[in-house]
Amino acid sequence: MRRIGGPSRHHKEHNLHYARNSDRSLGFFGKSAIHPSQLPTIHAAFAPYDDELQWAREVIEAFDNANGAALRLPGGEFVDLPVAERARKILRLAESFPS
Repeated sequence: MRRIGGPSRHHKEHNLHYARNSDRSLGFFGKSAIHPSQLPTIHAAFAPYDDELQWAREVIEAFDNANGAALRLPGGEFVDLPVAERARKILRLAESFPS
């Protein structure tokens, strides 16, 4: 089950930034909104970061090149099926956010 943070009563962007950063750091997957103007800030908070996307692409490329066999990346990270699935989820998540 994925959990999302509750709505923020704050329309001020700096207050919403604080609330969404707190929710992401607590492991929440998303956040409820009470007004459409909050959506861009919430999307920015929960979309995968650039470094997460780069990691996911590297993992998938290496895993696919190894034909689905477990491997160790040049940096030493071990990649097996669960790690590759996590990388695929990150890439799918990124596709679900508006550009």
